[in-house]
Formats: sequence, C-alpha cells, structure tokens
Amino acid sequence: MDKLKWSLGFANGVAVDCNGRSGGLALWWREGIDVSVRPWCQYYIDTKITFNDKTWRLSGIYGEPRTELRKRTWDVLQYLKSQDDLPWLCMGDFNEVVSQLEQLGGNPRSQANMAGFRDCLEHCGLSDLGYKGYDFTWNNKREGDENVQVRLDRGTATASFLDLYPLTTVEHIVTEESDHMALLVRVQDEPPRNNLASRRGFQFEEMWLKHEGYEEMITTAWENHDRGISGLNNLWKQLREVSADMKKWSFESFGSVRAEIKRLRSQLDSARTAAKLLGTSQEVRDLEKQLHDVFEKEEIMYRQRSRQEWLKAGDKNTKYFQNRASHRRRKKTVRHLRRDDGSLCNTNEDGPNQGTRT
Repeated sequence: MDKLKWSLGFANGVAVDCNGRSGGLALWWREGIDVSVRPWCQYYIDTKITFNDKTWRLSGIYGEPRTELRKRTWDVLQYLKSQDDLPWLCMGDFNEVVSQLEQLGGNPRSQANMAGFRDCLEHCGLSDLGYKGYDFTWNNKREGDENVQVRLDRGTATASFLDLYPLTTVEHIVTEESDHMALLVRVQDEPPRNNLASRRGFQFEEMWLKHEGYEEMITTAWENHDRGISGLNNLWKQLREVSADMKKWSFESFGSVRAEIKRLRSQLDSARTAAKLLGTSQEVRDLEKQLHDVFEKEEIMYRQRSRQEWLKAGDKNTKYFQNRASHRRRKKTVRHLRRDDGSLCNTNEDGPNQGTRT
C-alpha cells in the first residue's frame, strides 16, 4: 500500500487490509491538508479535516457484505454519529440499497435490510447526495438473466456539511478492471472556474509511436516539404511545415485524448442503459476495451510529460502524472527576458532574441 501511495503522489495516509478480494479501505492525502485520523476498523476510516479555514468530518465506509450481519454497518454509522456534531461527509460501499429500484436483476432484496438502511441514514441525519452517470455502481458482469447490477456505493452528507459545501456533487466513474464503478466526490462551495488553456506550440507525443501509420506519415511529410535547398532558414521552414502536418495527423488519428475518453464514457453509459434488460452486452464489452486503450494513451502522454519512470505496469496513476506535467509546464514558462542593458522585456513588441531568459 505504501508503494502505491507514494507512486500516486500522496505523502500521508492510513489503510485497512482487505479480506481476500473484498473489503479494504485506504485514505491518502497530500501536504497542506490538516487530517486527524480517528480510530478505524474493517468497516470504516473516520477523520477530521481542516482545509481553507473549514473543519469537517470524512468517513469512508465498507459495509458488512454478509446479509445476516448487515446490522453491524448500521451500528457503526450510529456510533460514528454519536462522536460529535461536525459537518459530516460519509461515503463508500455500503453494500445495501434504500429501494428495490436501486437493483437490476437477481433476487429481490430484503425489505428489512433496506428499511434498516433508510432508518439508519435518517437517524444519522445523512442525506443521499445523488449522482451523475450510470445508475448502478456494481455489476457481476454475467450474461443474460444472470446479470445483476446494484447501486451499492454512494455519498451522503449532513445538512451542516452542505451548508459549508452546497455545490458538492457525486459522479459514477467507469473503471477498467473492477466490478465497482468509482465515486468521484467534488467538494465545492462555489462553481469551478473555467480556465481556458492557452494555445501551445508543437510538442512531440510519445503515444504517436504506437500508431502503425506514424513512420509513413513522417516520411511523406518530410518528402512533401523538401525543397532541395540547403541552409538553416530552409531547414527551419521545412521543420515548421512538417510539425504542422504532424499536429494535423495527430488530431485526425487520435483526436483529443480527453475528448475521446469523455465520448467513450458517454457511449458506455448509453450502452449500459440499453443493456439493463439484457445483461452485459457485446457492445458494452467492446466499449470497455476501447476505453482501456484510450486510458493507456493518456497514461503514456502524461508519463512522457512528467519525465519520470515511476509508473508500473497496470497502475493507472494518470492524475499524479498530470500534476507532475503541469508542474513542469509552470517551471518552463518564460515570464520575461532581460536585455543587455538590464531592462526587462515581457511583450512580443520588441521581437525575439532580445535578451536572456530569467
């Protein structure tokens, strides 16, 4: 666990080991966030968090998987509730639903267990935060009538927490291997800012090398712009024109990786919705495979930009490498040039080659 924690860029954390292939909890956080970890067990990790002058509580839950022992989870939640009155975000795999509508296929769920879950949430003052995305978070991935899908994972919060962060949202995120979807909980007290990315110059992408048409494209582009004239000026023009062809080819062959991920996720959500009555379909499996391939491209892109080789086979550490790439970009930014007379140039009006980078 520690190796995975560090590879993802987290300096601090606590973890509870899994039992075979089920259970297990981990909470990791970066520097700059004040996290006080309270006692934990196989059912929960409970913490007090202070960030940006706001103090609140986060509990990660793993519900008892055995139906006959499900009441243990409700006892745990009520115990946690009794500890204090801090604004509370409580999320995780509760292994239960509040309504039969949250299950597709399989045998009907226990009315007593569903009622027990609803009563527990009400007693604790926890409200369901809702979600964006596909309706169910767990899928047994069997075919036809044997397919069962359930919304086992959710985010809940108290009214005082929503007073602090009224725009908090939950999104169901497609995962590559797990039978569970991931929960992405955005804790927000104001709308996110839309920062428009500045236009960037040419940048070679390592993922291009995986494309079967890459070498042919390079050869064709070079020959098309070869004027047969020597000299640095003509070489510069040829390189600029070839790089323009490479960018065009990249857009046509790869498109935007993020846009492709978004498109495939949307298609996968639609395919899963259409397959609700039929179980896991071939279209769903095909889209999952395509999404896996695009995730690999995204991984290569950010691994290249991070200039690190810490990514191990099978680990999907994209967010960490994205942060590393962004840090590199900030370090490489040229904010101004210093002229020979010591004055600073921070516009393009004087043209290039006016001084040295500072």
